[in-house]
Amino acid sequence: MVIGGSYIGLEFAQIFRRFGSRVSVVEMRGRPIPRDDDVSDTVKEIMEGEGIELHLGAECVRLEKRGDGIAVNLSCDSGPKEVVRSHLLVAVGRRPNTGDLGLDKAGVETDERGYILVDDTLAT
Repeated sequence: MVIGGSYIGLEFAQIFRRFGSRVSVVEMRGRPIPRDDDVSDTVKEIMEGEGIELHLGAECVRLEKRGDGIAVNLSCDSGPKEVVRSHLLVAVGRRPNTGDLGLDKAGVETDERGYILVDDTLAT
């Protein structure tokens, strides 16, 4: 089970699936990679095509140990459900680790959250 349907969570979901695991991804927004509408639908098709279950528009309301696994009780757009898996990866709330790199001394600007500012060609 992967909680978080953005790039990192989906990458790990795909890795685990390709190793043969049964994988479910829980995303609280209504689409994977919610900040990138251009690729979201295609990524959804790819993930589902590989056998990854997507639970979109979902909120984790409770986690509990269930035998050797973890039960995740969800409140989803399609109604409440429970998914039980052997392992859980929480892949939400990423933030850059740029605070102590001295980027300002190199003339590299960051925004208020620490992300490096780039232009349309991804140059700093």
